[in-house]
Amino acid sequence: MTERENKGKDLFKIIRTTTHEEQEEYVIVIGKHLATEARFSTREEAEQFIESKDYDLIWALMAALIDAKDVRELS
Repeated sequence: MTERENKGKDLFKIIRTTTHEEQEEYVIVIGKHLATEARFSTREEAEQFIESKDYDLIWALMAALIDAKDVRELS
């Protein structure tokens, strides 16, 4: 795993929750925000979901959004 992938993984936290039926499940958050609507029955499933993402694409998207915001603010 590259250093960039490790930094991406550090942004996400896996939280154990319970459903209305009192079943345990896991969700992925980033800060105070739900990172995905997906629910996982085990912590390992949630970790695999995080690891399966291409963080180079995510970082590129974030950079493009920041650039677009900066251009819009200057207009």
